[in-house]
Amino acid sequence: YDKAVTPRASYQCYGVEDARISKVGDRYLMTTCSVSPERHSTTLYTSDNALDWRLEGIVLDHQNKDMLIFEGQIGEKYWAQTRPLGDLYFAYPPGSEWRAGPSINLASSPDALHWKPYDKPGI
Repeated sequence: YDKAVTPRASYQCYGVEDARISKVGDRYLMTTCSVSPERHSTTLYTSDNALDWRLEGIVLDHQNKDMLIFEGQIGEKYWAQTRPLGDLYFAYPPGSEWRAGPSINLASSPDALHWKPYDKPGI
């Protein structure tokens, strides 16, 4: 099958998994988790027709996966949900807007390649 998304880089040598596809404007964006001995990273593929995919590269490095880019833009920015990995838990003081435990976070990007975490807590 010539349309399969298969490993193309050393950071994908153990595989590509958990694809999530969004359409923003006329372009399709697919995030995947790329796996290698050194890391789990989120990678971005782009397509004009949702059949022929171009690997753009790593967009979120190690310890972050399950990225979902929202369809549409807000204020000329792309927005996404991310889920940091790990068993790291924090205890916050009473009344804090932050919550302890695993979380879903938000991030924004001007180009879908360079992401910045949102400065308010997610879920």
